[in-house]
Amino acid sequence: MSFGADAKRIMIATASGVLGRPIKTKVISGGTPQAVPNTPASNGGGRGRAEQDPIVQRMKEKFGAEIRTIIDYREKR
Repeated sequence: MSFGADAKRIMIATASGVLGRPIKTKVISGGTPQAVPNTPASNGGGRGRAEQDPIVQRMKEKFGAEIRTIIDYREKR
């Protein structure tokens, strides 16, 4: 499968529209599809909150996405 400039532009525009902010994407080639481990959400942790977010759930279902990095911009007390 190859992505042309138009396909990449449409993919970025769609993902940015769903998230409500501009994003950067990176397509990584791979041989065989890999199963995403289904880890239970932690209580109150950043990863647990991210997994419960409806946008994140939709991206995981639609694109097989996974959470790699979480940046919490809330103020530390």
